[in-house]
Amino acid sequence: MFNYVFIPAGSVVRREASLLSISENQNISQALPYGNTFVLDVGNSIGDGIIDHHQPGTENLCVASMIVKNPEKWIGRHLKDSDEYYLVTHSNPDFDALGSVYLTERYIKERSLPDFVIKFADYILEVDSGKKKLNRDRIIEPFSLVLAISESIRIDYTISPKDKDLQNLKQTFRLFDSIWDVLSERYSFKDFNWESLTDFQKYISLIKNDFAIYTEDLAKRSEMRRVRLNKKDSPGSSSVDCLITRFPESILWKYWARGDTDYSPGHKGFTMTVAFLSSKNTRVILAVDPTLKYTLRGLGLYIDYLEMTRLLENTSIEEIVGNKRPGFHRQNPWYDGRSTMHNFTIIDAPRGGSLLSETDIIDAVLNSGVWKQAFSEREYSDLKAEEIIVYFDRKTGI
Repeated sequence: MFNYVFIPAGSVVRREASLLSISENQNISQALPYGNTFVLDVGNSIGDGIIDHHQPGTENLCVASMIVKNPEKWIGRHLKDSDEYYLVTHSNPDFDALGSVYLTERYIKERSLPDFVIKFADYILEVDSGKKKLNRDRIIEPFSLVLAISESIRIDYTISPKDKDLQNLKQTFRLFDSIWDVLSERYSFKDFNWESLTDFQKYISLIKNDFAIYTEDLAKRSEMRRVRLNKKDSPGSSSVDCLITRFPESILWKYWARGDTDYSPGHKGFTMTVAFLSSKNTRVILAVDPTLKYTLRGLGLYIDYLEMTRLLENTSIEEIVGNKRPGFHRQNPWYDGRSTMHNFTIIDAPRGGSLLSETDIIDAVLNSGVWKQAFSEREYSDLKAEEIIVYFDRKTGI
């Protein structure tokens, strides 16, 4: 029997003797048995059945690819015989979270994985790293179907909010079973006609209608700006097209935007995207196409400076720093894409959202003269919260 547990992104999981303890906001919320529990794409740790690839030493991998590359190391050596297992991942699970749960369950059931799962893991990694491109002549693919399943459940008000993650997983597992069958017959992802999956026509229809929704996003919920960005591996900078959308309704919004040579002012697609998402506090994801030559290095750090400045109105620097996230300057920072996989191409809000307004964040993006050279000679993992504050206070004249 498999039990599925969904915990907030950013939760910390640690092994304590025979238990894996799950902490949310520094308070232990539950403990599950080591050897019967595997924590996937969350936990802020690695080892003992906890596989969170946002850790040193797992660069250029996602959790699914780690499991497929060495299932004995990550699963087998910790696995105990049992009639009951717990598979833990984060709330609102993405492709890697869902894929790694599926592959772990398969491994536990069968105690091995066939060779063809390498193709599955490579595909998940391409999506998870942001390198997957949308082919307008072939928009029905596993990654778009996964997004369509997630969106259809999100907007289905007959499903209780507490049940949405589980329903998402169950529906996606049906798709993964089909993918498993396709790959076992020696098809490749590119060779197979995914539109022929008769059990998924509802989601296929959603995808086929999605470009019209994207054009509505552009007309009703978006603004276009030019932003000056540094290049990754060479000196100099360039102005690029940036699309800012408030609560995009298109399932494939990011993919349409990156390939949008019709509506982007420079007719090269939107190199940078800013998506404000529905949340109690401000939630936004900022990104540049990782296959291009541009970097957001410095922007996430600057936005986190603004966040810390806002927090300091009501709390102390010691409380803000707290029990620091490994490799960062405080416990709940903006994620600025500093892992080797992301290479400063994505920025995400702190756990629980941001105190900053949409205007604060857009102004920060456009103020590239302040952030695009920030600590250019330093490793960000060595920075302290206090010196970040002092640096940007000086840059902004505060």
